[in-house]
Amino acid sequence: MIRSVYQGIIYIQAWEFILIPVYLFIIFLIASRIKNSRIVKDPVYKYYLFGLYAKIIGGLAFAMIYIYYYDGGDTMTYYETGRAMVNMFYKDPLMYFKVLFGPNSKEIYQAFDLQTGLLVGYVFSDPKTFMVCRLISPLLIITFNSYILATILVSWVTYSGLWRLYLLFVRYFPEIQYKLAIAILFFPSVVFWGSGIMKDSFTMAATGWYVFYINYVFIRKHYGFRALLILFISAFVLISLKPYIFMVLFPGTLYWVFNARAKRIRNKLVRYMLLPVTYVLVIFGSIFLLESLGSMLGKFSLDEALETAVVSQKDLKSDHYQGNSFDIGEFEPTVAGVLSKMLPAVNAGMFRPYIWEANNAAMLGSGLENLFLMVLSMLILIRTRVVYFIAYSFSDPLVMFCLLFSICFAFVIGLTTSNFGALVRFKIPLLPFFVSGLFIVDHLNKERLARKKFGLRRRTEN
Repeated sequence: MIRSVYQGIIYIQAWEFILIPVYLFIIFLIASRIKNSRIVKDPVYKYYLFGLYAKIIGGLAFAMIYIYYYDGGDTMTYYETGRAMVNMFYKDPLMYFKVLFGPNSKEIYQAFDLQTGLLVGYVFSDPKTFMVCRLISPLLIITFNSYILATILVSWVTYSGLWRLYLLFVRYFPEIQYKLAIAILFFPSVVFWGSGIMKDSFTMAATGWYVFYINYVFIRKHYGFRALLILFISAFVLISLKPYIFMVLFPGTLYWVFNARAKRIRNKLVRYMLLPVTYVLVIFGSIFLLESLGSMLGKFSLDEALETAVVSQKDLKSDHYQGNSFDIGEFEPTVAGVLSKMLPAVNAGMFRPYIWEANNAAMLGSGLENLFLMVLSMLILIRTRVVYFIAYSFSDPLVMFCLLFSICFAFVIGLTTSNFGALVRFKIPLLPFFVSGLFIVDHLNKERLARKKFGLRRRTEN
């Protein structure tokens, strides 16, 4: 059952469970055809179905836990509002499309009644939150307003972004495709929190599509209309749902593009002379774009970002979250005040909650995952003697982008979040990049050691 805001208790009907195998069969039939048609030319598609299985299992687990354990939550509020939109589609299709594509006006809000179900007020009043309802309402139409079936479709649709991200990394490092699959397709937090009816599922997918097409358009130089359109839509989804992801992602990808293009210059002197120019272009290019998007970014615009960080952290430290919160300390809404919390914020964003801070099953799973991240990070730092870790990071534009984005994103969420429940969801965009970056550095180090060993062996034989 689902405890809704306006409709009381909504029960999961028997027909929904009966239709689950039908929808799964159709999805797996389509996915199998995609795999079989492409695996001959691209053997990496052997992971395609396994990644999809993991995503859908994660979505079903998410749905069941929120229905039968948490007894509600944001996901149910999105569902209730989306369900009212679907009822409006059957009652007045023209009004439905006004709701879907039009502004959030008083006229639209008042068009809903007891027959359609009422829009949840605080969801409708926030365009970023209401965007989730817009995105899921077409899926609810083709699942007959079923929460569980819509969750399965969300898992399937958003898997495309993760798969594109995986294809991008494998293109550069095919030797470690199985490790990259672990980092991108099978990482527990990404599979669970990025598969349900939540903002995180759509932003994770949009991040994958955005990064894939940044590489496709600006590094591989394929300037097709379709590629540019998908790139624009991905950026729009990120800005519409969680602008702070785009605010961190854009400078990182800009740095990646400039560095990748500069690396192709054969003259080392010219290449090194261009580095300072690259940094300047990244900084001023990012500032220019983010300033231009000020109205779309809202409270996350450059003018208001520092104040938003302070307000967000204080809100999440309120009594409502007691017992599941942490504190990195007070700070002023100034550049100096924010930078003073950089180390504890990055640490929180990357590695907390620690395993001893877990007070329930969900936090225990996150604590174990964070323990793995800490051990993996320390192990690779030791293997590379730190010096080579830094050298590989700066020598490979993709690795540098991964680590730069991960650290900056960890800083942002660690600074603005004081609640572990929110933190474990907010951090999922950085996880595929951080873990992939670590695996790539470890791979490059192993290649160096292999070359060194081979060189010693040849000298010995001679």
